[in-house]
Amino acid sequence: MFNPTSKAGYFMDEKQLQALANELAKNLETPDALNPFDRLLKKICVEAALNAEMTHHLGHEKH
Repeated sequence: MFNPTSKAGYFMDEKQLQALANELAKNLETPDALNPFDRLLKKICVEAALNAEMTHHLGHEKH
C-alpha cells in the first residue's frame, strides 16, 4: 500500500513533503483558490495509491 513516509528510498521524507506543500500553497490566498488544488491533489494521491496496490497485487507494473 502507498506510504508517503516510507523509508524505501523513493518517497520524500516529512521535511521534503512539507517544503513541497509550502511551495505549492504559497500562491493560494483564498478558499476559492484552494478548492480546485485540494481536489486535484486528492485525485492524484488516490490514483497513485490505487496504482501501487494494483502493481503489488499483479506482482509487476501495469503495461
